[in-house]
Amino acid sequence: VRARAQVITFSAGADPILRGHQCVIHMQSLKQPCKVTRLLSIIDRASGEVKRVKPRMLGDGVSALIEIKFQRAVCLEKYCDYKQRGRFTLRRHGKTIAAGIVVDIEESKPSSADDNKF
Repeated sequence: VRARAQVITFSAGADPILRGHQCVIHMQSLKQPCKVTRLLSIIDRASGEVKRVKPRMLGDGVSALIEIKFQRAVCLEKYCDYKQRGRFTLRRHGKTIAAGIVVDIEESKPSSADDNKF
């Protein structure tokens, strides 16, 4: 499962968020390892306009659009559909590095071998 999310980064650590960044997503009672697969754009917090497309890194206090990949299937909802299930935080080494909302969900299709199991 992959999700596109709009996040705001915090100054929790000295490391910026890069592509391939390993972290843990916290959503309601869910704690699941995840990976930041793509940094899509940096967004202006006041106007919502795209400032930079495909940034190399996300520093402190930046609003951005990113793509997250999960190791297992996760119960997610878009923020516009269900606000409580659309909010999350990203943590690394016990510190919150970002908070955000789910913008879009891309579900992986099961292979034909999985269809024969049932």
